[in-house]
Amino acid sequence: MIRPKAPMKNKKFIVLLVLLACVLGLGFWFDQQHSTAVVMYHNIAANPQNYNDTVSPQTFQAQLEYFKAQGYHVLRFSDLVGMMKAGKKLPRKTLVLTFDDGYENNFLQAFPLLKQYGLTATFFISAGKVGQPGFMNWKELSALQQGGMDIGAHGMGHVYLPQVPDVVQNYEITESKKQIEARLKNRVDIFSYPVGGFNENIKRLVMQAGYQGAATTNRGAHFRNDDIYAIRRIKLTDKDVSAFNLWRKCSGYYYLFQKPKKPH
Repeated sequence: MIRPKAPMKNKKFIVLLVLLACVLGLGFWFDQQHSTAVVMYHNIAANPQNYNDTVSPQTFQAQLEYFKAQGYHVLRFSDLVGMMKAGKKLPRKTLVLTFDDGYENNFLQAFPLLKQYGLTATFFISAGKVGQPGFMNWKELSALQQGGMDIGAHGMGHVYLPQVPDVVQNYEITESKKQIEARLKNRVDIFSYPVGGFNENIKRLVMQAGYQGAATTNRGAHFRNDDIYAIRRIKLTDKDVSAFNLWRKCSGYYYLFQKPKKPH
């Protein structure tokens, strides 16, 4: 008499169910790790000598073309902070473009291209450097603001905050906000830590000064990028021209594979 094989079939079915549950569980976990990509630029200038900090206008335009063609919804940094604080879930193809330091080439090269593609960006400026050679002046910053761009503070003199006394930290954080607000007649609610350096005391000073959020570089310990006062950013360089590389960095999952540096 031949015995039925039902028990073996049941075992296979159970194994398949377990495998399916594992795949679904991994997919759910991976989905929960998505974070809106926040991109960081510095200089937009021809013939870049430093590929880490300078992107040529041609490459920048190609990157903007990619974002536009792929249907990315580009937000200002202050809008991102507001939505995060409200607990709103952002669409997968949401992107934030930021610039640090306030170089004049941001106005001369980046701003016209942003307008051409109908995109917005956030410019973090060192208030004490405004009007100095190579940096934007207040008239140019006002034009950026009137053109729909976001203006944030980046300290007064681009001081690495963890290495200076508390009184200097407080001055850099509060005075830059006061000066930008006074000159541009608009609230400044966002801050960018120079060189990305911060600690818990510096974050506290930023909060006390009235900022609603702050950006770092790739520093911190929040892989999901959910610390509103230490939002990590992704640097795009002049070498980031391929569709694959831009997708990889702006997918919202790049932070999972980017080991964060120490805050200070």
